[in-house]
Amino acid sequence: MKLKGSQFLRQRLLHSTLTATPIIIKDIHADDASPGLPLYEISLLRLLEKISDDCTVEINEIGTNLRCKPGFSLEESASCMTADLAGCFDASWEIENGGVVDSSHQGLLFLLCALCPPDVSKVRVGKLTPFSIGTLRNIRDFWV
Repeated sequence: MKLKGSQFLRQRLLHSTLTATPIIIKDIHADDASPGLPLYEISLLRLLEKISDDCTVEINEIGTNLRCKPGFSLEESASCMTADLAGCFDASWEIENGGVVDSSHQGLLFLLCALCPPDVSKVRVGKLTPFSIGTLRNIRDFWV
């Protein structure tokens, strides 16, 4: 899958790993004063390489392009992960008004829904945040 820009980089890497989909991302922070991947994102990529079987990450010299081939799929452990992450939700007024999760956790809820069977993936949320919209776009691009 070919992508452009640095927005939602960590989320794109997560979706790529979970779906075992190789990705190419170009123009990462290309227009910034200091173009390319910052050190903390490079460290994340190197960590992903170390903890994954056969994962390969290639970054160009200035860090504006990367190619990532995930080394494994977490399909078998997805149910364990969803159970662990389910405890992360906070209650708030949004929940009291009929939503099942507050706006700061909508993206996580949408990811959990993508990992679950369709019959348990229907949720009611309040107003969508820009981050949640980006999450839904990434789910569409990687999972549909």
